[in-house]
Amino acid sequence: MATRKARDLRDMTSKELHVRLKELKDEYFHLRIKKALGQVEQTHRFPEIRREIARTITILKQKEMAEAGGEKE
Repeated sequence: MATRKARDLRDMTSKELHVRLKELKDEYFHLRIKKALGQVEQTHRFPEIRREIARTITILKQKEMAEAGGEKE
């Protein structure tokens, strides 16, 4: 999977972001297992996936805060 820019993630809905986050966590998990078995070929993917997970969580929290802020007013 290709990494996504923050602006691409901001265009997604909260539900799509949750799905994307699950996909990223699954990919990271499988990559870690491959590393433990000595089968990993794409070592550059580790920091890429971690950064995208962090980026997705950040944007998801921003969306949730904006939604919560809109409901109070």
